[in-house]
Amino acid sequence: QCVLREARANLSIRLSPSQTHQSRHKRVTHRLESRMREIRQSGSEGGVADNGHPYPYPIPHDSVKVNAPRILLKPLPLSFFYSMLKKHMADVSRSSRLFVTRKLPWLLASSVLVVFLATLNPWIGIQSLLPIVGASGWAFESPNTEPLHLIFGWLVSGLTRTGLSFPFLANFFTSLMAGSVLFLLARSVALLPYDRQNEERIRERSSIALLTIPLAWVPPVLATLLLSFQYLFWEHATAYTGQMLDLLLFAWCIRNLLEFRLDKKEGRLTKLALVVGLGCADNWSMLGFAPFFLVSVAWMQGVAFFRWGFLVRLFLAFFLGLSLLLLIPVFGNLTSRLDQGFWQIMVGILEEKKNQLLMFPRPRFVFLALLMIFPLAALGFRWGTPSGTGVDRLMTKLVWQLLKLVWFVACIAVAFDSRFSPRQLGYGLPLLTFSFCGSLVVGYLAGYYLLMATVKPDDRYVSQESSLGRMFFRLLAGLSVAATVAVPAVLLYRNYPVVRVENGIGLQEYVKTMLIPMRSGSSLVYCEDPLLGRALLAGDKTMGTSSGLMVVSSHLAPLLDYRRFMLKHHGNQWPGLTNVVNARENVAGIWLTVASEAARSKRLFCAAPVFSFFAELFDFIPVGSIQGALPRQSLLEKPTADADLAAVQQFWKTVEPVTQAAVRDRASGASNAFLVSSLWSRTANVSGVFYQRAGHLAEAAKAFNLAINLNPENAAAVANLLVNKSLSAGKMPGVEAWNAWDKKAGLLDVHGPVDEPEFLRLFGTGLLAQNQGLVRRAALSFDRAVHLVPTNRLYRISFIRSAFAFGDLKSATNAMAAVRSATDQGEWTPLEKSKMAEFDARIFLENNDFKSAEGHLRLALSLDPLNGSVADLLSYLYLLHGRADDALSIADQWEKAFPRSLEAISRRALIFLQTEKFKEAAEVLTRVLDQSPDNALARINRAISRLKLNQLEEARADYQRLIRDGSEDFQVCYGLAEVARLQKNGRQEVEHLERYLEIAPRQTGEFTNVVQRLAALRAAR
Repeated sequence: QCVLREARANLSIRLSPSQTHQSRHKRVTHRLESRMREIRQSGSEGGVADNGHPYPYPIPHDSVKVNAPRILLKPLPLSFFYSMLKKHMADVSRSSRLFVTRKLPWLLASSVLVVFLATLNPWIGIQSLLPIVGASGWAFESPNTEPLHLIFGWLVSGLTRTGLSFPFLANFFTSLMAGSVLFLLARSVALLPYDRQNEERIRERSSIALLTIPLAWVPPVLATLLLSFQYLFWEHATAYTGQMLDLLLFAWCIRNLLEFRLDKKEGRLTKLALVVGLGCADNWSMLGFAPFFLVSVAWMQGVAFFRWGFLVRLFLAFFLGLSLLLLIPVFGNLTSRLDQGFWQIMVGILEEKKNQLLMFPRPRFVFLALLMIFPLAALGFRWGTPSGTGVDRLMTKLVWQLLKLVWFVACIAVAFDSRFSPRQLGYGLPLLTFSFCGSLVVGYLAGYYLLMATVKPDDRYVSQESSLGRMFFRLLAGLSVAATVAVPAVLLYRNYPVVRVENGIGLQEYVKTMLIPMRSGSSLVYCEDPLLGRALLAGDKTMGTSSGLMVVSSHLAPLLDYRRFMLKHHGNQWPGLTNVVNARENVAGIWLTVASEAARSKRLFCAAPVFSFFAELFDFIPVGSIQGALPRQSLLEKPTADADLAAVQQFWKTVEPVTQAAVRDRASGASNAFLVSSLWSRTANVSGVFYQRAGHLAEAAKAFNLAINLNPENAAAVANLLVNKSLSAGKMPGVEAWNAWDKKAGLLDVHGPVDEPEFLRLFGTGLLAQNQGLVRRAALSFDRAVHLVPTNRLYRISFIRSAFAFGDLKSATNAMAAVRSATDQGEWTPLEKSKMAEFDARIFLENNDFKSAEGHLRLALSLDPLNGSVADLLSYLYLLHGRADDALSIADQWEKAFPRSLEAISRRALIFLQTEKFKEAAEVLTRVLDQSPDNALARINRAISRLKLNQLEEARADYQRLIRDGSEDFQVCYGLAEVARLQKNGRQEVEHLERYLEIAPRQTGEFTNVVQRLAALRAAR
């Protein structure tokens, strides 16, 4: 640049900022050649220095200001400008032919690509399950905020017509993208400038400042292999997770900036803006890097950045790429996945991207930026010679060298997944852009050390180099060369076995065993585990079952869009889905109706043990690695059939090699192997409990031991094995079984059922406390606890309670007789006597003997004044028989015992309503709503009370709140119609009555009255 400025000054050349780099050189060359001809004709041609150097004296870049007076005092000959211009153009031309910048990136990328293809995942892993299922369109979930991944899925789906499966093609193209990223990385490292500091400028004299030393191949090789063989990158390069596509955009932008530094083609910046816009539309991390790219472009352009035409082109290109977001609402509406308006979807997408960008603590990202981004930002500055005294300059150099060494070592350590690596600090997210930048930093610093160690500075600056400094740089240069071989070798040795296991067929084998029972015909699989649901879908689509399998995800089942999606894809095999889509309320009940129809024909399965309301209507038996669901026959399960036990035993013999491989693979530490072994462990635990409840203790012990071998952290299997040992020894389970499962996370969902008596009691008690009517599952738990510890009276009383709640009086009566006839259970406690009196009262109530029931309930309440269930039942009975004062007395006693009990307060409100004390009822219900604002029953009762008190605006506010909360029903519509009638608003009264007729049951007297009332209103209007 110094040469060009002097040449333009001597020749009076004035170039506009918009002219490109090449045009400037052409014009300068043309003017110089013309001037040289004139000089030769006049016989006054200049020469070169005596030492043959084209400079009359060395002029380093950072000393232009210092030597400027000498340059002006001693005009340079034109031959100097001419020779320097030719040298600059020769360097630019030579850079396109350099091995390091042209051929080496291809060699590195193709070599590593062979390794990636050799370790390619043939199916799906844990990391790629959601991206592949979403991009393929098999499931309801899709890349709703990632349009590029959506397009990628369409392209790969089109290629599946060739006979190759979607997962294999997606993984194959992911490896190609990974190879492209490595090519861009190697090319970017080779294009890094080495004229940022004075010590670089006095060594690397080429005008383009590329590294031209014999060891210039070391930085690209080290950076490329460092990124290639770190586990995080390798894992995502051999299985489609969507990360590699995002990283490819980022790598292309980095390389484009470095290319622009050389050729100054503004078209590159327009393309850069377009790609950044695409990245922002697809990937939340690009939103964070977009400002850095903008600042980089402005810095490299300088004043030319603020040209109006350039800015217009730049931002138009950016918004053109960003407009890809419009594809998401179009796709969502066309596929019925998103039932929202266009702008609602767009606002939701932008909100989600913002939340993703801001979800992590800022200090973590600041630390990663200081470690991997700041060194690259420093490359944008041309640093001058440190000023100050000799000590100040020495300390500045020492600090800079120490900081560079820390960056160099830390960025290499990141490749070994250290505690400060992006994945560790990013809550498990790969954050591959930081790893890419870290590799760039390592490549630049390796080149810096090699330049400092192998190239002598200009003769004028040799005296400034100390022997200690030369030894320091030679040592670091040697370490850089050694690291080029050692670091990739160690990473390869360390990560290759893990990657092979990660990309193994363990998950595929497990899914195969799940699909075997469903090959005979169309089946319905209820799945509470989203991961297993996606795995089943992928297995059904790629393993050639074609069984018409329908996987219902419990967490998505209530969504209207999901129900429409299921009807569209499975409506032919399952006609009941039409009712599911049309349902406005009780959606879960209609789903259960569809499941019950499948269970009657033995086509209903559950992917994992079920502990929710779905399990209330079915009995379950292990069928391979899943559970078959059969219609419920009675309160308790039928005895286990020998054929079912034999089938389970045969299954485990068949899959023994697979389970042994799962135990072996778990030791590798691969996440996929960990998941597969945990799934097998849970399945083995389920089979063990199945054996143990059937009385086959030896087979159960084998299953529990296998579950522990597969997953030593399976607390449920450990507890079940301890119970098994106690039963085998003829003893009752001890406290050690309790300690095995107590306070363990993921006990049921991850590890499977627990067959320990105290756990069964607590689990059953929790089910009874819920409002979903899971009384049968509770009864099964209590009954199993009774079988394990027959002498525990509390277990029997709990079973009796659940039997009454279920309505099975016969089982309850038999259990009560068994409790009273037992003589080896010790003395009765007041609490136990209270419970038995309550049960007797319930039997009398079933026989319509209210007087006897009242006596037993009062006895139970006197024995246990804190028995809320007795107070609830007794006050309700008094209310039914018109004894409001007695009901209020019991409710007051109940509320004093439990001041915060919403049930007690609500009972008082109900009594006030029944006795038409609407003011007191409204006050009590306000207390209820203060504690529980979403209590729909309390709110509608308060609305009724306010309506009776002629507080019309307050009543209407309560009704409208119910509608906003999604609790609109015919009672709400009727109440609003009454408010409108009293306010003499005929139009609103008609609207609410019409809405009432749409949703109210038809075979009622109220419905008939509303029809007549609406007809009269219309006639009057």
